[in-house]
Amino acid sequence: MKALLLTCFFTVLGSALFGQNTTEIKENEKPTKIQSTKSPEKQIRKGPYLGRDKKIMSLMKDGKIPASFPRYEDGTSKEDYKLLIASWFKSNKNLVKEQEYKKLEPKL
Repeated sequence: MKALLLTCFFTVLGSALFGQNTTEIKENEKPTKIQSTKSPEKQIRKGPYLGRDKKIMSLMKDGKIPASFPRYEDGTSKEDYKLLIASWFKSNKNLVKEQEYKKLEPKL
């Protein structure tokens, strides 16, 4: 009898100590999101060229961003902006370094 009680006691104790620790999520509860300290505008937009200023300057013959180079406008998707830049490169290849344009050409 004592052996049976001890076996049950250790079984219950073992399952309580080593059992899975699960938490229930109620169906109507949504996990909370961690809020960023940055404003949404700063997260998406990093200047008029989406933070690619140095890269653009490195592609140009004179090392400067031309005034005609398209600037990012609010409300434009990144994909549309990339298409606009590709179109600009095609029509202004005389402003781009020749070796850089050859690298870009397959992507355009």
